[in-house]
Amino acid sequence: MKLPTTILLPEPVGVNRLHGARRTGKRRYRTPKYEAWIEEAGWEIRLQKPEPIKGKYRLCVEISDRSRKDADAVLKATADLLVAHRITDDDALCIEVTAWKVDTVERGRCRVTVWPAGEMNVV
Repeated sequence: MKLPTTILLPEPVGVNRLHGARRTGKRRYRTPKYEAWIEEAGWEIRLQKPEPIKGKYRLCVEISDRSRKDADAVLKATADLLVAHRITDDDALCIEVTAWKVDTVERGRCRVTVWPAGEMNVV
């Protein structure tokens, strides 16, 4: 049985802050705030050296219950970051996703847990 991978990250940018209004054809540009989060979160991933999960997976993203963001607003940025850092193969392989606001995560932080699809159902 493979254990889940858990990563502590800075709280992701909400989905409405990922891309700015600027476009070139079909290309959208990341906001400076999103770029800064990608860089900071990427360093945290490198330091923690999480174990990759291959194939289908389940994802849980937890943010502080004191956050002003909607719990589900942080899912896209988090899923894309996991793919970019090869923690998961593709966000299309995610078969279940949960987003929770909890009192066990420090404000401004985020706990991300990824399970192989057959291993566990919920946190």
